[in-house]
Amino acid sequence: MAAAVRIRKRETLSQRVAYGKGPLLASIPFVLVGATFATLGFLDVELEGARAPMQVIGLVGSAFLLAGLVLLGNSVRGIRAAARRRALAAAPPWERDFPWDPAGTRDRAGRRVANAFLGSALLAVFLAPFNWWAFASGEGPWPVKAGVGLFDLILLLVLGNAFYLLAQLVKYGHSRLGFPTFPFFLGERLEVIFSPNRFAELRVTLRLVEERYETRGHGKNRTTSLVCYEIWKQERTLEPGVLLAEVPVAFDLPDDPGLENRLAGTPVRYWELAVEAEEPGVDFETSFVLPVYAPVAAPAPA
Repeated sequence: MAAAVRIRKRETLSQRVAYGKGPLLASIPFVLVGATFATLGFLDVELEGARAPMQVIGLVGSAFLLAGLVLLGNSVRGIRAAARRRALAAAPPWERDFPWDPAGTRDRAGRRVANAFLGSALLAVFLAPFNWWAFASGEGPWPVKAGVGLFDLILLLVLGNAFYLLAQLVKYGHSRLGFPTFPFFLGERLEVIFSPNRFAELRVTLRLVEERYETRGHGKNRTTSLVCYEIWKQERTLEPGVLLAEVPVAFDLPDDPGLENRLAGTPVRYWELAVEAEEPGVDFETSFVLPVYAPVAAPAPA
């Protein structure tokens, strides 16, 4: 097995398959506190001792509420996925691991756009009270203005990325990957069909990704974050031409049973196919999660 290489991913899967009861309980205070302050703020109910306008307090409450709802939704999905795995305890690994469609899969372009704008909204409402303090209250010193201004620039970059993803969705729509066979087994040949194709040249990358929660620092400086590693990778350039609507893509999978999908495990691990094309204006970029598992031996005859 090759050494793992740390990578940056625009979209991860751990939140949707690995969260459970702990995050569900943690989301409740965020939802309750956020809903309370959002309601008080937007109804302009005066709070004793409040130094910021009630609208700003309402935005802060909205940030807590949105964060809590996102955590709550991911936790519910994780709990439902765990219940599904228990119900399919006797089924093959690929049926327990993930609700695959044996015919193929569609990319998550729409979800990427929604997540990007949601992240922009969360950052914007989080920065609202700091912007009020720095620029509207008349009390913000210049170091505060400089720091908040820097985060405002970051917000613009995040928002710009969201609009770029939206432009990709509008220009290219959703793409699909067909599975002639299901599932794919390690040590065998992976063959899929990409569609619809509009490109003279495609760059395709097959890789195994592992998502780990890592803790760094000590005491008050201790933080936990989701980190992605690339365990295995192979790239290829295809030249199908714009007239070929469906493009066959094939790779030889490594013969190592330790490299199978583990979407229901800890850490989360999965195979994906990334497809990219350079085009005028807006480039094309998407990815698909693949059902790759170790071969299962046939039961011995009685």
